[in-house]
Amino acid sequence: MQLLRSVSSAPKMPRLRYRCPDCRDIHDGLPDLCFALPDAIFELDPEQRQARALVSSDLCVLDDERYFIRCVLEVALADHTDVFAYGLWAEVKARDFNRYAVYYNTEAPATASQFEGAIANRLPLTEETLELACAISLSNEEGMRPALRVLNASHSLHGEQETGVELSRALALVGTMRGFVTIID
Repeated sequence: MQLLRSVSSAPKMPRLRYRCPDCRDIHDGLPDLCFALPDAIFELDPEQRQARALVSSDLCVLDDERYFIRCVLEVALADHTDVFAYGLWAEVKARDFNRYAVYYNTEAPATASQFEGAIANRLPLTEETLELACAISLSNEEGMRPALRVLNASHSLHGEQETGVELSRALALVGTMRGFVTIID
């Protein structure tokens, strides 16, 4: 008796990897498109930034009146199992910033699981995102940054969150990042 081997007709999904310019190692997946600072702080010259902004890896304050938290906006890859993520900043109300700062600094349970804000970065290759209204959801999982969701249903980024993006678009976005080398095999 001869055994027949089943042959899958599904196309093989490419493996995605990238070389990080900082550590020079090769990592699986695609790099996140991250912003080091909110645009309002990034655009200041170094002296102004030093005088006017308080900056940490996840929290920023500008002129003691504008408050920012670091968030993640995830988008599914429509033609792949991986996810593409943006590391964005959101401007929030002082009350929400202070609640989040307590949660972030003490790892206390999130008292407000969701609040609203506005995206504080301009994304490349995307219609205007600066000041775009968003919902911010906190996670009680340790080490997880808040998730960001675009509220304006007519904005292209909202559509990408709903339906995903093609791998070619994600690669074009990664192409705007300096020093990253993408490997597809």
